[in-house]
This record gives sequence, structure tokens and C-alpha cells, in this order.
Amino acid sequence: MSDVETGLDDEGDDFALPRELEHVVEGLHRRVISISATQLERPLGRSPDGTPLAFTHLRSAAMAENALKDLRALINAYAHAVAQPRPHLQSIAGAQGITPSNLRRRYKPAHVAGVRELMAERSVVDVVQFAFPTVTDQQLVGLSRQLDGDLTLRERLRKFEFEYRMRHLTEAFGSWRAKQLADSDTDALFREWLGSASVVDRDFSNLPLSMLQRASVEGAAAELGSEYREYLAREIGSFENMRSAIG
Repeated sequence: MSDVETGLDDEGDDFALPRELEHVVEGLHRRVISISATQLERPLGRSPDGTPLAFTHLRSAAMAENALKDLRALINAYAHAVAQPRPHLQSIAGAQGITPSNLRRRYKPAHVAGVRELMAERSVVDVVQFAFPTVTDQQLVGLSRQLDGDLTLRERLRKFEFEYRMRHLTEAFGSWRAKQLADSDTDALFREWLGSASVVDRDFSNLPLSMLQRASVEGAAAELGSEYREYLAREIGSFENMRSAIG
């Protein structure tokens, strides 16, 4: 194997992930294990709702694959674009059965931004979850006291946004039409996130705030109070700056 371009710091022999990244990687591994364990506990033949078991095997495989893709992208982005000193890239590539020159194809600029946010003093969760769609709020608990507080605000805001949206849609269109409208979203960013998460692995309880309808989430934050408005502005502002930076 030939090494990557010369002149780069590539002498980190004792490669270890920072605590914050190891925390998330372990959470992704647990997610895969949980998905597999749930599938193995199903009775043979059909699932309880009558779905052929082969279909649930495929759904579980897609969910596990997406979590492992996020795990791989996270480690590669850190090793190749963030870590100082750099680890031995031949070893990183060899562990994946590729050449070092192919490492840069294993992650995108959004993954680098997500890694940097995970290592920041106060992470912007929208940037993290846009980069790694299978990373849940729960997997980030315990990284810092500040982040735990942000996650509490985030959970309340996300739930209240749906209540707020349904209330206003029901007033305007009635309950049946309101439910249809609340379940539809054609926003391009939302579709991009959804495609990364996969249809079978999406978890709307962990949907990035930037993917919610802007007027609705801002209205919900305004009703909840200044702490929520400030948190939302920080998340959306930082997310939009990241999107502008990576193009």
C-alpha cells in the first residue's frame, strides 16, 4: 500500500478516540446489538403484526447498516481530517480493507463538522445529528452537564413544536386535514436527512430542530420562553453556518 500525500503529520502510532467520540461509538455499537437482539427474539414465520419475518430481517439489517456507516464515517473523519497527530493511516485503511488514498471517500465534510462539534465545549446537536442521523439524543447524554441541559430543552421543544403545529393547523383546517399536513414535509434538507437515516431507521423524536418547520418551531420556542428561543437560535444559526461552510 502506498501512503497518502507527503508532508502531513502521520506519526500518531497510539491511536485512540477522544472520550466524546468513544462515547458515541459505543452507543452506536449498542444500537446495532439492540437491533439484532430484538430481531432474534421474534418468533419464526411472521412478526406479531403479520409481517413476514424476512421483511423484518431486511429492515433490521438496514437499520444496523446505517448505524455502522455512521460509526465508520465518524472514525474515518476524525482519523483523517481532525486527529493531531494523525494516526498511522495505513493501519486505519488496512482495518477496512482499503488503501490510504481511499480514506477521504469514507467521510464527507458534514462528518468532519459533526466530529468537531462532538469535541466542542458545547456541542451543536443539529450539526451532529445531521452528519450522523442514527445518533440519538439519548446517546449524547452524559458527555457534559451543559449538553445534558441542552438535551432537556431539546426534547421539550421538539414535543411542544408538534403540539403547537397541530393546534394551529386544526384551527385552520380541522383535525383530519391537520394530521395530513403535519405528517407531510417536502423541505429539501428534511429529505436529505431522511435519506441518510433511511426510511426504516428514521426516529422523529430525534429529528434535528433545523428539519422542523421554521415558523412552527420558532412559534413553539416563543411560547416556551426566552431560554428556548436562545437555544433554538444557537442551534439553527450554527447549523446554517455549517451548511454554508461545506457548500
